[in-house]
Amino acid sequence: MINGGGYNRTPVEQRILSACSRDEATGCFKFTRRCDKDGYGQISHNSKTRPVHRVMWELKNGSIPEGMVLIHLCDDKYPVDSKEYRSCCEITHLKIGTPAENSKRMADLGRWRSTGSTFKAGECSGEANAACKITDETLLNIHNEIQKGVSYGGLKRIANRTGVSYQMIQKIAGGTYPRLLELLKVLP
Repeated sequence: MINGGGYNRTPVEQRILSACSRDEATGCFKFTRRCDKDGYGQISHNSKTRPVHRVMWELKNGSIPEGMVLIHLCDDKYPVDSKEYRSCCEITHLKIGTPAENSKRMADLGRWRSTGSTFKAGECSGEANAACKITDETLLNIHNEIQKGVSYGGLKRIANRTGVSYQMIQKIAGGTYPRLLELLKVLP
């Protein structure tokens, strides 16, 4: 039915509630329909796809202040490698906090490791970082090859041969790649 140019839709809260189920073990109210790649429930609201937990919070408590995030307080009830808690939209399982507070909570629970200020310098850099795409040995080999001198187009050839991005090769050549600087400090 068309009403004023738009469809007469079921209110968003009703749509969310009809798509959730209670997890008796955790008390979570989990959204059981569409979730994004990170496990957060997604719903169309005001012509945008939005995270369900944020929509529920805003319906019950008003807007979330700029620069703040919602922190799931139920994440400690799940295994470290689980994303299940992210579909929870139980208001009592959420609180407003800063991104730093959220990161610290995730780190404290072993869910995330940062290269930022939460950890000591170097604790999670290079191969110790799960997101690392280049080994220290490969990094040093590239550095040594560049130090011997490369002809025009040589950096591009090194990038293609090693599978390392051209931008990273440029940083290595320019001496601005952070992990290389760390490694060169400890070498004789």
